[in-house]
Amino acid sequence: MGGTVPQFVSDGVYRAVNLNRTHGYVVRNTERVKAAYWRLATMQPSIAHQWHIDYVLGDLMQAGALTVYMPARWFVGQAGGVSSTSGKKHAELWWEWQ
Repeated sequence: MGGTVPQFVSDGVYRAVNLNRTHGYVVRNTERVKAAYWRLATMQPSIAHQWHIDYVLGDLMQAGALTVYMPARWFVGQAGGVSSTSGKKHAELWWEWQ
């Protein structure tokens, strides 16, 4: 989860500080989300191919430009198999923060 500790909000809810899990997002259309989208959409091609969307969004969260909340136990996991990003084989994954 980006190496930073989520901030406790209430039972079962945390504020993410630098989260790298774009496979299960719910987005509310706000000015901050529009700004994040604009940053991603206008990245220079030479830079964009070096940065995974997870890392760009994580940096925006850490900078305070994007607010993301997460449950203590995720609603969405990842199926087992070969990762399209790392090429490594993984077992089924579910994330929990406690």
